[in-house]
Amino acid sequence: MSTDIQHGLQQVLADTYSLMAKTHLYHWNVTGAEFVSLHTQFQAQYEALFVAADEIAERIRQLGELVQGGLPAFAHNAHIEAPMAKTAEEMLKELAQDHQTMAKSLVSFANAADEAGDRITADLLTVRAADHDKTAWMLNAQIAHR
Repeated sequence: MSTDIQHGLQQVLADTYSLMAKTHLYHWNVTGAEFVSLHTQFQAQYEALFVAADEIAERIRQLGELVQGGLPAFAHNAHIEAPMAKTAEEMLKELAQDHQTMAKSLVSFANAADEAGDRITADLLTVRAADHDKTAWMLNAQIAHR
């Protein structure tokens, strides 16, 4: 399989794991009138990202590569910005932007995987992109009503 696809999947894994950790941190730190709903929402999101990370890692292994990782490696390689938000609204905005960025990146990578003849990876990436796109939409809908 193409080195570009293998490298790209390692990048997607680092970004996914980093977004999962960021979402988990916000789950712990969210406060305010919407605490219960956001605390629960963020938990569902980080749990879904954990499952996604596992699927991505398994695809890397299916392609015959070892998964590169560990928290320092993920932090170093991820394109996800470090958590900076202090308020619930800032958390929603940061996470929405991260999900939008990932959705766009995954669509582009899915197209490249498809062109390289790796339909299975392309399908995995398309599903991941759709999930990030929907999550961004949901987060942005909450921001719009503030």
